[in-house]
Amino acid sequence: MMDMAEGANRVYAVKTTAKQERTVADNILKAIETKATDIRVASIIVPNELQGYVLIETPEQRNRIEQLVELIAHAGLPITLARTHDPENTHKKRTKNHTQEKSRTMIS
Repeated sequence: MMDMAEGANRVYAVKTTAKQERTVADNILKAIETKATDIRVASIIVPNELQGYVLIETPEQRNRIEQLVELIAHAGLPITLARTHDPENTHKKRTKNHTQEKSRTMIS
């Protein structure tokens, strides 16, 4: 795939027509390789256990993935599943807020 810039990747589940998961994944890869789109994708996953969906890992926002699936036959709207990278500042901020909330709870 492509090298990703620093930042949070997201995982999107793209609904597909029944039994067209591999075709959708291949067509997404083809669109990227032929430069039909400038959308960055880190990985495309077609899990056997998740029929009717293709997973896409990317730093792009949902609206950009919607633009991508408009180019792909048998692909539907994406659903955001998760972020795959947690920048250090976000983790520190959450830890600080959690500690403050815990302190307030103990004082009460």
